[in-house]
Amino acid sequence: MINKKTEAQYFCGCHQPAMNTPVVIAVFMLNALLCVPQEPSIEKPVVKNQLLFSPLRLIDPVNPGLLIFYQRRISDRQSIELGAMPVFEIFPSVTDFKNCRGFRFSFEAKRHFGDKKRLYWSCEAVAQSMRYKLLGVLCERIQVDSLGYSETGEVEARETFSVKRNMFMLNSKLGVFIPLNRFVIDISFGLGVKFKDIRHYNRVLNGLKPKCLATGGEYIPSWDASREGQRYTLSLPLKMAVGYSF
Repeated sequence: MINKKTEAQYFCGCHQPAMNTPVVIAVFMLNALLCVPQEPSIEKPVVKNQLLFSPLRLIDPVNPGLLIFYQRRISDRQSIELGAMPVFEIFPSVTDFKNCRGFRFSFEAKRHFGDKKRLYWSCEAVAQSMRYKLLGVLCERIQVDSLGYSETGEVEARETFSVKRNMFMLNSKLGVFIPLNRFVIDISFGLGVKFKDIRHYNRVLNGLKPKCLATGGEYIPSWDASREGQRYTLSLPLKMAVGYSF
C-alpha cells in the first residue's frame, strides 16, 4: 500500500532520473510553442507550405553549402520548419577549406503573432557535421633569454591537416516573413548556445597549436573555427531566406 508521502513523491517525479539541462530547456521551449491553448480562428490560412533557401550560405567562409527549408503551417498561429544542407565549398575563393564535405539538419517550431501573423518567435535545434582540409598556421610560445633579459617569442610553421567539426545548437529566435504574392522573404535573428567538438587528423607538427591570428594581427575566421577541442560557445543565428509559397 502506497502512503501519501510516497504517492506525492511519485507523481511529482522525485524518483525520475535527472535530465541534462539542454534537454530540459528544449522540452520547455517546445512545450511553450506548441502546447499553448488554441484561439478560435475565424479564417484558415490559404497558403500552408513554403519552400525556401538561404543565399547567404553560398558565400559563408566557415559553413558553406546549399541550405534549404520546408515550412508547414499547422494552424493559424503555429508552424514547423525542417532544414537540410549539404556542406561543400560552392565558391572556393570565399573559404580556406578544401575538400569540404558534410551535412546540416535543423528543426524549428514557430509561434506566429501580430495582426497578420507575420511576426514569429521560434525555438530551433540544429546538428551539423563536416570534414575538410585546412592550411593552418601553427605556433608555440617560447621563452628567450637574451643578455640576461627574459623575452617571449613565437615559433611558427604552416601545415595542411584534416579537420572534423561537429556542432549542436539550440536557439531562440524572433523573425518576420514578408509575402510578395506567392514569393516570400523570411528574416530572423536570435540567441542560443552552441556545442563544438573539433578534432585534427594527419598532423605532423603535433607539438604546435593552431594560431587564430595571422601575421600582423589579421583575424582569420576559418582558423578560429577550427581550433581543436570541445567547448560551449554563444550562438548568434542570423537567417535570410527567400522562397515560394504553395
